[in-house]
Amino acid sequence: MTIDGLPHQVSIAHEGGIEPLVCLLRSAVLGTSTNELHAYAAAALCEVAREYAANQTAVAAAGGLGACIAVLRSPEHSTEPKRHAAAAIASLTISDEANQERVAAEGGIGPLVELLIRGRRGRDRKRRVPSRR
Repeated sequence: MTIDGLPHQVSIAHEGGIEPLVCLLRSAVLGTSTNELHAYAAAALCEVAREYAANQTAVAAAGGLGACIAVLRSPEHSTEPKRHAAAAIASLTISDEANQERVAAEGGIGPLVELLIRGRRGRDRKRRVPSRR
């Protein structure tokens, strides 16, 4: 997406691109590419929904919030797709109270907090490791 993303957001929705992205995020693709594919799908959903209410509603209606929450809960996923899923949830819930309530109702708050805590611990560990010279 470009900085002027609205034309792209409208085109993706108009051409039926939201549901395939949600399906890709939900998919149980086997192999090493799962994390990468899910990260790309979540990142795309994040951009499609960013500051565009019609697409926020469409992504949520297609099951995008639940798919993002499932990625956050999944022990098989690395931090990368989880960060993109969290960003997609942010894009889907900004200025959308119904989507905010859906995240809470579907149990998404706990996995978001866990990601924040785990991400912080990882950064702290990296800072404590002495550099080898």
